[in-house]
Amino acid sequence: NGCGGFIYVIDVSRPSTYEDLKTKLHMIQSMVPGAEMVIAANKKDLLSESELEEVLSSCEIRPDISTSAKENDNVEDLFHMLASKLLAAHES
Repeated sequence: NGCGGFIYVIDVSRPSTYEDLKTKLHMIQSMVPGAEMVIAANKKDLLSESELEEVLSSCEIRPDISTSAKENDNVEDLFHMLASKLLAAHES
């Protein structure tokens, strides 16, 4: 399949991107079995801390990291997180 890993991005300002998250991720994982995954909650700059926590808590699967591409917040960390998972999987 050629896919070692992927980033699934939800938009914290659009519930349709994180509703039924478990089903969406299961479908992707069935297409790329064994692929490493990182879930990112993007656009955190649009919400207050309490609003962001409310969205994250409502997710069936909690995102691994919250990001703001607009403010370049945690974007590099997101890619480092995926790279670390890929390296760990390759070494095992």
